[in-house]
Amino acid sequence: MVAYLTLDSSVIVAALREHEEKHEVCKRLLERVKNGEFIALESYTVLVEVVAAIKRRTGSEHLAERVKSGLENIDSINFLDLISIRADDAADISKETGVGDGCNCYSNRKGIRQPTGEFGYGDD
Repeated sequence: MVAYLTLDSSVIVAALREHEEKHEVCKRLLERVKNGEFIALESYTVLVEVVAAIKRRTGSEHLAERVKSGLENIDSINFLDLISIRADDAADISKETGVGDGCNCYSNRKGIRQPTGEFGYGDD
């Protein structure tokens, strides 16, 4: 069974930029997502944050666009609207673990409903 997880935008940025702290660890994790070991469920906010961070750090609009396109084309990354159940859980995990150490990874926790189709959940 494939595990679901959510990556903090800082993990994706660190995976893409060699000069970022924890680059290697984050790069390996993103590669595991790309290889289908994990399915990443990401809010669209993460996409916006990553693209903005790449533009700020490099000054390159072209590179930011390439990153945006590349992330959107990874089959095992699903960008979703942030719904309250995910937002509440993400806030709880952030409270428990802290955010901003450069390589946060939030996996699904017991009791969270998994997506069953393109637009919803099995018990909605």
